[in-house]
Amino acid sequence: MNEIELRSRQAELLDQTKSSTLLSREVNVLAGGFVDGLSKAGSTTASDVSNGFAKFKEAPLATSADYLKNHWQDAAVGAAITFLNPKKWANYALLAYSMRGVGYATYEGAVAAADPKANMNTARENFAKAISHEGTAFISTLPMALAGGMVGRGAANNVFGKDLGAIDLATGKVSLGQVKDNLLSIKDTISPPPVKLVITDMDNTLAPFSHYFAQGTKKAMAELSQKTKIPEAELYPAVGKVMDLNRAHDYPWSLEVVLGERLNVGKPGGMTVPEFHKNIVEPFWNTIDKSLIENHKAYPGVLETLQELKSRNIPVAVLSDAPAFIGLRRLTNLGLDKNGLVERMYALDNWVPPPGMNADMLAAGRNRVDSMLNISNGLKEVRLIPQAWEKPHVDGYNALLKEYKVRPAETLMIGDSRVKDAGVAHNAGSRAIWAEYGNPNAIDEGILLRLRPLPENRPAPGTAPGAKKVYPPYVEAATSYTSVLKHLEPKANLGTMASKTLSALTVKPEFGNAAITYGLTK
Repeated sequence: MNEIELRSRQAELLDQTKSSTLLSREVNVLAGGFVDGLSKAGSTTASDVSNGFAKFKEAPLATSADYLKNHWQDAAVGAAITFLNPKKWANYALLAYSMRGVGYATYEGAVAAADPKANMNTARENFAKAISHEGTAFISTLPMALAGGMVGRGAANNVFGKDLGAIDLATGKVSLGQVKDNLLSIKDTISPPPVKLVITDMDNTLAPFSHYFAQGTKKAMAELSQKTKIPEAELYPAVGKVMDLNRAHDYPWSLEVVLGERLNVGKPGGMTVPEFHKNIVEPFWNTIDKSLIENHKAYPGVLETLQELKSRNIPVAVLSDAPAFIGLRRLTNLGLDKNGLVERMYALDNWVPPPGMNADMLAAGRNRVDSMLNISNGLKEVRLIPQAWEKPHVDGYNALLKEYKVRPAETLMIGDSRVKDAGVAHNAGSRAIWAEYGNPNAIDEGILLRLRPLPENRPAPGTAPGAKKVYPPYVEAATSYTSVLKHLEPKANLGTMASKTLSALTVKPEFGNAAITYGLTK
């Protein structure tokens, strides 16, 4: 080894020695001092808590005021952090803020340990004192920072939306319009506005659909069985399955789907398509339509309530999951489209023709639909909305809010389905009345159950197969449609306000996720 190599090797060994010495000093000061400091912080905190509890027992108000006086800044900072952006990382920011003194003390301890001329015992002792002091400060600071964070998150959730904050407004994730709506929602909770629009379901809410349809179906099925020689026990589930798959009792091609092939319609040995329509299809629907005229009458109190609403200049609109063509037929049969009692009807466009069926077989159903959609009526608007908007989907409801330029809090919904009618109102942020009086009687329900092809029936919209039904809140289980009049001037519900406030203030610290984030745990 020449002289140059020897010197290089000596320098390398010296650097390693220095590095090893530096590492041992850092370990000695930081690790040892940290353990000593935490131990002292723990005992100091325990003593402070004990003394504080004793003072609190003697003078609770004064002790609390003194604590708040010394730590209100921590609550303010915590509120500011979460108001800016109350997402998960805000919890880490709160933790970092509370630990700022510990971090600075650690930095000073590392600097002292790096100085080879410093007394390591003194450096360790000073670091332990700093950690003890700052650790105690951290323990007393964190609760107020978290408390402030709860307030900040609650405010941000209400102003900007859940888990959104001022940063999201600055970056365009939240619009000023959304902020305005959220602030109005807070105002509406504190001081509910009067109702400016009533949205009503139709079937089993304005009139007993179940009664007319059940009685009409009972007679129509008996006639159909007599003509086709097919037992009613086979006809009910077969026709019901087609209706169920198309989510419409009045699906206009139900008989074509069920009986077309079975009766060899349009084929050798079977009746012609015109004969099938004249002798089978048209009599079936005519029997049900006759029952509509005879048995579809408005519930007691409906007419009087609609007249009272009109006198108060509160418009009424129907939002129905019935096919629009038959929905319009039912509404005009009740006469509620006249004189502005009901102004608009939004109902489903859900009568998709069976795939592969020829035009001749589709003709009777198309004629039935067209004739009913063209019924003369006194409504301002009949709007066909997509099948996908079936309640509790909120788009049909929101379309009516937009049409009338009202807020959800200024709207009241009434309907017989707790899942669909109360659900759509709840999803939109409105109140709902459950029309409990609309439950069908046992006889009618028994007939309709024969149309329900269990176990093949589909779950209600918005629910997964096998999922448990969730019943949204409603303001009343009404025994009469007149209950609408009791809820036109709502009062602030202190229980609801308290519940919303507590829900908004809830902050779930997720500091444990930091360990996962940095790969410390699996």
